Formats: sequence, C-alpha cells, structure tokens
Amino acid sequence: MATTPPRRSGGRIALIIVGVIAALIGLALLVVGGMGLWLNESKRDDQGYFNTSMERFSTGTYAIATDDLDVGNDGPEWIFEAGRLGRIRLRATSEKPVFIGIGRAPEVSSYLAGTSYALVKDIDYDPFRATYEPVLGQRRPDDPTAQDFWVASASGPGTQTLTWELEGGRWSAVLMNANVSRSVEADVAVGVKISWLIWVAIGLLGLGVFVLGAGGTTIYFGARSRRVDPVIPG
Repeated sequence: MATTPPRRSGGRIALIIVGVIAALIGLALLVVGGMGLWLNESKRDDQGYFNTSMERFSTGTYAIATDDLDVGNDGPEWIFEAGRLGRIRLRATSEKPVFIGIGRAPEVSSYLAGTSYALVKDIDYDPFRATYEPVLGQRRPDDPTAQDFWVASASGPGTQTLTWELEGGRWSAVLMNANVSRSVEADVAVGVKISWLIWVAIGLLGLGVFVLGAGGTTIYFGARSRRVDPVIPG
C-alpha cells in the first residue's frame, strides 16, 4: 500500500506568502509600538516633555528668528486646532534679560522688516551646529513686549520659559535681548509634549498583535497538509 505525497496548490502557496508578509508587518508594528511606549516612559521629563539639550545661539544682530514652521492644514480641520497636535516649550537663559516669542510668520517678518537679524536655516544636534542666514537692515526693532501679535512670549532676566499649544499655520520663533540691543546670545532648549503618543503606541501594539495572529493563522492553513487517501495497487 502506498500513499501519494501531498502537493500544495498554488492557492496554498499564496496563503503562505500572504501569511509571511502579514506576520512581518505585525512584527514591525509591535516594534514601533514598543519603541513608542519606551520613548513615552523613559525620554520625557517630569512634566511630560521631550527635550533637546541646552545649546548656545548667538548673533551680532538685533534678533534670531527661525525659518517658517509650517504646520500643514491638510486633513480634518479639528486636527489642527490649538493643543490637539501637542505643546511646544522654549527655554532661554542669558546673562542679559531676554525675550522669546512665537507669532505668525507674516507678522514676525513685518515686525523685523528693515532690521538686522539672523534667520536660522538649519540645526544639527549631534554635534550641535546652527546655520544662520543674515538679513541686513538699519532700523532698530520696536519693543517686542509692546507687540500684540505674539501667541506666546516670555521676557525678563535669568531663565525664561514659553509654552505654546501647537496649531495649524505658518509660525516663527524670535529670540532677542529684552532691551532691544544688538549681540543676542542665549542658551536655548526646545521641548515637545505629545499627549497622544501613548495611545498611538498602544494602538500599534494591539494592531500588531492582531496582524501577527492573522498572519500566523494564514500560514498554518496554507502549510497544513490535506488528508491523503491511501492508494491501493490494482
């Protein structure tokens, strides 16, 4: 009595391939979700912010301004409402009283028009290096604390802290001496608070478990041998 060796059909091979791909996707989701949980638990400070190190920014001009921070508006409008995306915290320490502010980019550009300032074009943190684009001008800026277009600002001696609920639009941050003098020099750190990170991480972990399980099940049914009836020689 002999048995016919089992053969896998093209459909079963396809199931195995699909199952392997799904299992790999599930493993990737688990890794990303796990990293999200690790970041959420180990890299935040006691107030929930992810922070850069304190680094020195300096210029011989009246101000340092960031290039436009463009928070896109593609997608549901409610996503870009203030506070839904996260919160930004700026800390600046200087030997002189310092001013830091965030405003809409067109209004900041209008405020600094005709003055001499440095525009930050790029920042690297390992090692730290800031690339500036000088903007020439002769006019002395007006008192920044008297302007009403700032959505968030802080001014004074020692360490100044600004917090801002991120929202859609084009924004720019400005660092100045509070007395509007030239030669701005300060140590600055940036913090970001993302309250929804943990829920994204948990969701990715759950989805990863589901996809991995589905892939494993698909591989099982694709690899399972069909029952083969014995062949009796005539």
